[in-house]
Amino acid sequence: ENALRVAEYMETVPFVKAVHYPGLKSHPFHDLATRQMNGRYTGMLAFELQDDIHGMTSFEAGKRFVNALKIPAIAVSLGDPDTLIQHPASMTHASVPKEVREASGIVDGLIRLSVGLENVTDLIADFKQAFETLR
Repeated sequence: ENALRVAEYMETVPFVKAVHYPGLKSHPFHDLATRQMNGRYTGMLAFELQDDIHGMTSFEAGKRFVNALKIPAIAVSLGDPDTLIQHPASMTHASVPKEVREASGIVDGLIRLSVGLENVTDLIADFKQAFETLR
């Protein structure tokens, strides 16, 4: 439930250009995921930041956003009862040439998130304050 609530929130954020979560009705494979997962979606989601946020590239904005969060831990591996987050372009895939990353769907503004068991209202409030740092 937490991941769905976070994904729904991310769809409302003007700095976010795409949210990748099969529980969202806007996801291209939502119907298939609903049948296969019996309505129990994963805690994993990803979202992409806009390419130009107040003069920042999505790479710069991604790093700033992730570093401004207080609840999620920055981690290269996503799987824990705590919320974990990563910015692949500056972390796990930093040594991969940009054109190779992008061919695999790992764009500069991509942020991966494993939503944990924290209070979802607290998580969304934390995301809101982190997005404020991009203004």
